[in-house]
Amino acid sequence: RARRFGHRAGDRPRDAGVHARHGDDGDVGAGGVEVVSNSVVAEGFENSGIVADAAVFNGDFSFDPSRSVYVTSNSVVSTGTGIFALAHQGNATIDSGTVEITVGGVGSSGIFASTVNGAVTISSDQVVTDGDSTNGILADSFFGDILIDSGLVHTQGDDSEGIFVRGQGVSLVSDEVNTEGADSHGIYALGSNYAFLTPGETIVTSGVVTTLGDRSIGINAKAYYDGNVVITSGSVTTQGEVGFGIFARSYYGSVDVTSITGSIKDPSIAVVAMVE
Repeated sequence: RARRFGHRAGDRPRDAGVHARHGDDGDVGAGGVEVVSNSVVAEGFENSGIVADAAVFNGDFSFDPSRSVYVTSNSVVSTGTGIFALAHQGNATIDSGTVEITVGGVGSSGIFASTVNGAVTISSDQVVTDGDSTNGILADSFFGDILIDSGLVHTQGDDSEGIFVRGQGVSLVSDEVNTEGADSHGIYALGSNYAFLTPGETIVTSGVVTTLGDRSIGINAKAYYDGNVVITSGSVTTQGEVGFGIFARSYYGSVDVTSITGSIKDPSIAVVAMVE
């Protein structure tokens, strides 16, 4: 368990303000990590703010809660990923105040959380990222569910999704997402296990989504193998070329889209709902 009440990383490249890792020999039943942090500033080249890494994956796909990762953070400013949580076989849980990525770059995210067999739960007040290929929130679970409660997310570079999540089931609640760059969807949510053909719902509840770049969809939600897609949207605005407002697709399941208002630049399409 690591606690930091004010920490600054130096100028070393690819360093981290806080790095908590549980190293073991791969035995089941060991390897959880908890980080509680007030303020982290990481200034060097591609420096992460907080890195929390549970025990190494041992090849067993069974869920093991002892290998979970918990991060509680008030403020992170970094040049690489702000908060990185890797749980492998347990849950990944992040409670975050503000995250700011000042430089970013390929592979960076404001908040990143991943696990093979567990749930990913993220509660975030604000994420702001600069730089191309720098997502706001990225969450992935191969067998588990994704639960997101997000305040404001703002990305400024190309190829930088606001919120990108993929899991067995997805439940995402977002107050506001803004993306400025090209090829930068506001919300991109994928439910169902695409490898083992097991269905899962993709549920997105969104307040405001604005995309400014070309080929940037406001809300892009999909589910596979009888999985259902449910979208409730307050406002979607896309100002770039070839940018759908809402794109919802289910393979063999159902699609339900409720959209209150929006503004789409011609010749883009406001809402596409598909069942295949």
